[in-house]
Amino acid sequence: MNISPKKSGEVSGRKAVENPLQAEEDRFRLAMRGANVGLWDLRFDGDLAVSDVYFSARYKAMLGYFEDEIQNSFHEILRLTTPESYRAIEEQIAELGAGTRANYELEIKMRHKDGRWLDILARGFPVYGADHKMVRLAGTHVDITERKRHETDLRLAAAVFTSTHEGVVVTDRDGLIIVVNPAFRTITGYDDDELGGRHIRMLQSGRHGRDFYQTMWRTIHEAGYWQGEIWNRRKCGDIYPQWLTISAVLDNKGAAINYVGVFTDITKLKQSETRLEYLAHHDPLTGLPNRLLLRSRIEHAIARSVQNNSGGAVLFIDLDRFKTVNDSLGHPIGDRLLIKVAERLKASMRVSDTLAREGGDEFIACIEDAQDPLEVAAFAQRLIDQMAEPYLLFGEQEIFIGLSIGVALFPADGDTADALIQHADAALYRAKRSGGAAVQLYSSTLTLAASERLQFETGLRRGLERNEFVLQFQPLVALPDERLIGVEALVRWRSSAGLVAPMKFIPLAEETGLIVQLGEWVLREACTRMKAWRDAGRDIDVIAVNLSPRQFDCADLCERVGAVLAETGLPPECLELELTETALMRQGDGAEEKLKILKALGVRIAIDDFGTGHSSLAYLKRFPIDKLKIDRSFIADIPGDTTGMEITSTVIRLAHSLKVKALAEGVETQAQASFLTLYGCDLAQGYLFDKPLWEEELIERVDRAERAGERRHG
Repeated sequence: MNISPKKSGEVSGRKAVENPLQAEEDRFRLAMRGANVGLWDLRFDGDLAVSDVYFSARYKAMLGYFEDEIQNSFHEILRLTTPESYRAIEEQIAELGAGTRANYELEIKMRHKDGRWLDILARGFPVYGADHKMVRLAGTHVDITERKRHETDLRLAAAVFTSTHEGVVVTDRDGLIIVVNPAFRTITGYDDDELGGRHIRMLQSGRHGRDFYQTMWRTIHEAGYWQGEIWNRRKCGDIYPQWLTISAVLDNKGAAINYVGVFTDITKLKQSETRLEYLAHHDPLTGLPNRLLLRSRIEHAIARSVQNNSGGAVLFIDLDRFKTVNDSLGHPIGDRLLIKVAERLKASMRVSDTLAREGGDEFIACIEDAQDPLEVAAFAQRLIDQMAEPYLLFGEQEIFIGLSIGVALFPADGDTADALIQHADAALYRAKRSGGAAVQLYSSTLTLAASERLQFETGLRRGLERNEFVLQFQPLVALPDERLIGVEALVRWRSSAGLVAPMKFIPLAEETGLIVQLGEWVLREACTRMKAWRDAGRDIDVIAVNLSPRQFDCADLCERVGAVLAETGLPPECLELELTETALMRQGDGAEEKLKILKALGVRIAIDDFGTGHSSLAYLKRFPIDKLKIDRSFIADIPGDTTGMEITSTVIRLAHSLKVKALAEGVETQAQASFLTLYGCDLAQGYLFDKPLWEEELIERVDRAERAGERRHG
């Protein structure tokens, strides 16, 4: 092809112009690609309506789309953005069109093809025509999602760094302090200008040796961090414990460039641990060692006695009459008395001895280097003598208390703490049974007795669980016609070994507290049987049930009685509750209130074994009672014993003056019955009339009496 010079010159000139433009455009596109920037271009008609749209391939790829998956349409922006972002775009375009805004710039949310929302920084510049109307808006989109996340992370990190209660310090690789947080300054007492550029070792307390720090830094270098308890020093000089974690910050080659220390002041925690450790091994009331620490001390003393070929003793100490003081004067006085007793006992011990509180009013002492039983017994007796001195508590009130002490020697009486405590307890039990205020040394006989007692107590508990208890009923008769008007319910134990005498199991039930559970069973069973008899038309007016002192002490006794009556449906006037003088008098004014509540329920009240206790006539006339039961000891020798006759006749007159009935217990002869009738006794019970009967025998007796009555009146 022939090209004329002129034409050739024109082409070469045009290429000379086009080549630099093409090169510039290529450079721009390469720059945009490298910058990961998407291009967009909007063209407008005269009314700011979008007439033409351009989205670059990079713009579309940024959102996860291929070139043909996004149309060059303004409606695509509506599809890909949130409603809030779209409104912001429209507002800025309107402001640019109105001339109230110079540049287009905002952050918007755009949805990626995979569903994620991206943070996009949109920037653009407007182009205006001759009529000053915006004809074009071109700009870029930059994905700033990652940057925004980093900014959020940094803000959170800064907030944590500033607000956390843990102290934080950052050092360089040489341990020079770079920055600390406010908690660090609060805990240590140092200000920023006192810390910057100084070595972290300025905080060392001096309590840790070189080996400690070498081990710590070796762990950091090997594992990347160290964590543990360390003692450091505050600015004021106080040494305090920290829980510290030191972590290494590594560069991309794995070399440490910084160290970050995060620590908590654990002073209060250490104080709490110390306090808990103390409480775990000491009685909170008296401050004495408790049983846990005592066992450890006894085991240590036993081991030392073996090494030294010596011996020692364990003393089990119990306070006499403490319950009376506690019940009558109240628990605060009782607690104060226990503290004073502990102080007096402690003052009598050597430094090498251990005095512990077992619980309640019981103490245990471990006496070391004591082999002679007579010397130990003499020491125990001195403790008893010292306790005889009165205590003055809260004013001039004198309180007298006594001690009973059981002694077990080691190694003769046992080679373990548990064995020695158990044997000393067995000896104490014998001392208490002998009347108290005494010392009793352990013997194998005591162990046998204690073992039998323990087995018997276990059998008693199992008897309650297995329903081995039953009732007998002793008739109560009216004098002088000896007509049956009621019965007294008497509990019996049919154990697997046979029938157990009440005198054997009732005292043990009282001592162990099982009497409350047993007594409630008796009350419920008696009411149930009485209701059945009445429903069957049998003529029995009342059933009497004994309440033990422990039962009467129960704060909810009245509620329990009311609940049993409601449960069984027995009319309250058919139930008579018998209480001893002792049970009434030890409660004082509280007994009167409790009796009034019981009377309000409608039940009858009788005082059992009258004359054997220490009742006050002033109290007696205030008690709402229905009956006095004359103890069998006054009846037994009538008519041969004039003293018994005088006491009995006096009690009968006293009952009538109180407008209550008198009932004589243990009537066995006709002479006794005649005497009681002569002096106006209302009621009686005893073998003269009937022995305690099983239910079948009682029903037969009642039915026989009713048939005889019908014949007499027929």
